[in-house]
Amino acid sequence: MEIEGDIHYQRQIQGIAKAQSRGVRFGRKRKLDIIKVSQAIELKERGYTNQQIANKFKVGRSTLLCYIAEHRETGIFREKY
Repeated sequence: MEIEGDIHYQRQIQGIAKAQSRGVRFGRKRKLDIIKVSQAIELKERGYTNQQIANKFKVGRSTLLCYIAEHRETGIFREKY
C-alpha cells in the first residue's frame, strides 16, 4: 500500500513539474492587478482610509495592506496572472 502511495506521489510531482515547464500557474488568482494597486496607493496619499479603499476595490483591508506593502518593498508588483 505504501509503495503505491509513493508511486502516485512521484507521478504527481512529475506532472506538476511538466505543467510548470509549460507555463501553467498554480494557486489562487490575485484580486488586484498593478493598476488597481497604484490607484489604491494614490487614494491613500489623498487621505482616504484603508477601509474606504478596500471597500472601493471589494477586498479586505488586510489584503489591500499586503498588496501595498509588497509593492512598496519591492518597488515592483509581482504579477502572478
